[in-house]
Amino acid sequence: MIVVIGTLGARTEGSTFAASGYAATVAFALASAGEPVEMVSKIGVDTAGEAVIAKLAAARIGHVALIRDGARATAVDGAGALEMDAADLQLALRYLTSFDAVLLVDPF
Repeated sequence: MIVVIGTLGARTEGSTFAASGYAATVAFALASAGEPVEMVSKIGVDTAGEAVIAKLAAARIGHVALIRDGARATAVDGAGALEMDAADLQLALRYLTSFDAVLLVDPF
């Protein structure tokens, strides 16, 4: 499994949202190539965040290690990206029992 760590956000796509950011682009490319992928990032507990999770799941990108921040909104169209700190990363990686590669992808 490949773990992609980076800033994740949402972009408006009609009346809904899609995942955005370099980390999302890398994760979707790897998943479309048939690689097992797990996304590590931070998003809000909101409509945009739920839509991003749905898009990741539809592309078979794992999201068990996404940190959900109920106090802040998911970044939409590049504004207000939620950055992870060392404690967030340590917490997220506890949910992943094994992986073959880790890709650190940024900026948003």
